[in-house]
Amino acid sequence: MGSVVIVWAVLRLTGPLAVHGLLDGVARALFTAWMAYALAQGVPGALWPFLGVEAAWGVAQSAPWLRAATRRRTGGRPAPAPARDAALGRSAKR
Repeated sequence: MGSVVIVWAVLRLTGPLAVHGLLDGVARALFTAWMAYALAQGVPGALWPFLGVEAAWGVAQSAPWLRAATRRRTGGRPAPAPARDAALGRSAKR
């Protein structure tokens, strides 16, 4: 596992691309899920701080991608209420 981390770090340093941040965010989400599973199975509580840090970095790395995806879907503007309601499957009548 350590060799994968080293190769990934070298890749990020020598050929940084925005998509690497997205992939890193996905990997952190998966790693966080595995840590949460381990904690649920009784692993010592010393893992909690690491879970918090991984989750925070995952959010930080994924946030730019989520914002960009929202802007692309709405043309850079917030979606109008009828379109937003239709996308969420809500009825126009309330």
